[in-house]
Amino acid sequence: MSQNSPEHSAANAPPELLRRDYLRGMSYQAIAEKYRIDKRTAKRYVDKNLPFAEYEHRPYHSNLDPYKPAIDNWLSREPIFASTIHEWLVSRGYSGSYSIVNRYVQKVILANEARGVYPPHTRKSRQAPEHIIIQEKISEEYTHVRNQYRCDNPSDDNQR
Repeated sequence: MSQNSPEHSAANAPPELLRRDYLRGMSYQAIAEKYRIDKRTAKRYVDKNLPFAEYEHRPYHSNLDPYKPAIDNWLSREPIFASTIHEWLVSRGYSGSYSIVNRYVQKVILANEARGVYPPHTRKSRQAPEHIIIQEKISEEYTHVRNQYRCDNPSDDNQR
């Protein structure tokens, strides 16, 4: 049995195994590597004999979290390629990887398909939804006009 097998994951290991491994001379680091957990967590389990199910997991946040409502909104209308969504996110300051976006998009598309949100045989789109494109054009035009106004009236900036 290899150390990367599912039998050696933290979820399948009774706390007695960690304590037994420690009493047999394994270091906290070795236990952590064997069960794929942090060495401080291994120490806590050994010292307190905690079962894994009772360990309180910290909530982890993704770089994608602030963008998920917008992605959900996009995907509620039609399935869109993850690469298209990733490009859109990067243009708005997203610094995460494509793979995170791809996993989330696939999960949402599968859930939407299961709920019957999309018509049968709907193909993914490589284009942003039209309302988003129009909204972006309006925003670009507004920014252009505002910047043009500031260039024409530099004294107004000092008065604000």
